[in-house]
This record gives sequence, structure tokens and C-alpha cells, in this order.
Amino acid sequence: MKIPTTDDIKEILKVELEKSKRHAEHYYLGTNRFSQTEKLNSILKNEEQEEQFRQDLK
Repeated sequence: MKIPTTDDIKEILKVELEKSKRHAEHYYLGTNRFSQTEKLNSILKNEEQEEQFRQDLK
């Protein structure tokens, strides 16, 4: 069994961090990464909510 080097560990952590960021983004947007339609609908809904919040602030 090969002992992982520092560079190996850094690469693993980089990959896992990227996966975690993508997951958090899907969670935040309420999107399903398997459905492009749901993803687009969710993004549009979020944009509409953001615009409504901006209007409410004015």
C-alpha cells in the first residue's frame, strides 16, 4: 500500500472541497442537479424573489 504524500492529500482535499461547494450551491438554490428544468426554474424563482425584495426595500 502506497503512503500518501502531501501533494496527494492536497489533491484529495481540493477535489472534496469542490464537491462540497457544488453541493452547498445546489442546496442554497434548491436545485436538483439531475434535472436541468428544475434547476432553471429554481434560479428564475430566486431571481424573482430577489427582485421583489429589492422593490420592497424601495
